[in-house]
Amino acid sequence: MLELQANTTVVDYLSDVAIADAIVGVLASGCVIVIALSLGGFSFFVPWMISATAVLLATGFLRARSEGNIWLKSVVISLASLLCAAFFGNIPMVGSSVPFLILPCVCGIWVGRRRRSVTTGNE
Repeated sequence: MLELQANTTVVDYLSDVAIADAIVGVLASGCVIVIALSLGGFSFFVPWMISATAVLLATGFLRARSEGNIWLKSVVISLASLLCAAFFGNIPMVGSSVPFLILPCVCGIWVGRRRRSVTTGNE
């Protein structure tokens, strides 16, 4: 019975909120590209790391009110950026970019949900 509830939660998330999270992730990827290129991202990897971390932290914070598992939401939001890294880079680049894409999004969602639960008094 518990297994059925867990599976319906994932299905509900995938059918309801995942599309919105994916669209927000594509918009966040566009912001990352614009910011990184304006910081000199043609020649260096560091502007991409800085802009991706900041933008995905803010994106996670903004999407914290929507339902879904924190890690699953973070992967869906970061999917567009991961696909860009895979398409334009190589496998080591994707592996090194995962901490700069998924973890800031997880932190943003966690802080947003924690802030909401503290201000409303719900734990």
